Amino acid sequence: MKLKIYYFFSFFIGLDGWTTPLGQSLYAFVIITTSKKEYIHSLMNLSKDSHTGEFIAQKIKEVLENIGPNKISAIVSDNASNMVLAKNIIAKEFPHIISLRCIAHHINLLTSDIMKLEFAKNIINKVCKIYYFILLKKKFLKTKLLFIYLLVSKNYNFF
Repeated sequence: MKLKIYYFFSFFIGLDGWTTPLGQSLYAFVIITTSKKEYIHSLMNLSKDSHTGEFIAQKIKEVLENIGPNKISAIVSDNASNMVLAKNIIAKEFPHIISLRCIAHHINLLTSDIMKLEFAKNIINKVCKIYYFILLKKKFLKTKLLFIYLLVSKNYNFF
C-alpha cells in the first residue's frame, strides 16, 4: 500500500530556460504528475544572474524544498551543459531523483540540422507546391459546386 501512495505522490519537474524578444532570461519550473498533467510551479526572471550549473541547481533545490524532495522522482530538461551539471548536483544530493533528457529538445535540434541540408529544403519546397496546388483545386471545386448548386436550387434552365 505504501508503494502505491508513494507512486501517487511521485512527480517530475520539467525545467527549461529561454530568452524573450526583450532579452529577458526566463526559466520555467513545471510539475508533471503521473497522470501526465502539468502545472506551472514557478516562472523566474533570471536575467541578472549567471546561469551556471551550481546556480540552476540552487534554484532546483528551492523548488524541491517547496514541494518536498521525497515527492519528486525525476527532473527533465534539455541537454545544455549547465542543466546537465545542475541535474548531476541534484542527483548526488537526492539519489532517488533521476536525471532525464527531454526528447522534444533532441528532436527539435535534429530536425533543425536536417532542414539546413539542401535536399531537405528541396523536399519541403515540393511538398508546399503540392499542398498549394491541392488547396487551389479545392477552392476552385468548391466555387464550381456552389455555382451548380445555385443553378439547381433556383431552377434555372440553361440547357
